[in-house]
Amino acid sequence: MLSQIYGGIYDLYMRRVPRFWPRFSLWRNVSTVEINTAEMTRTFFEGCCMLLSIPLCSIIQLLQDQGTLPTLFRIY
Repeated sequence: MLSQIYGGIYDLYMRRVPRFWPRFSLWRNVSTVEINTAEMTRTFFEGCCMLLSIPLCSIIQLLQDQGTLPTLFRIY
């Protein structure tokens, strides 16, 4: 399907990129890397939100175990 959509560009990609195991001989180190700081900041905050969900779930479970917060449903 991707070959039909992208044509020769995708065929070239398939020849260059290994399917399952990486070929470290293809690695090329670059001296300069450009980044989009807005995207990096957004990704950082998304990661922080994900990490904050862990203690939040623990606090919710603690409050439910104490009977302070009602348990609406359980997932086993």
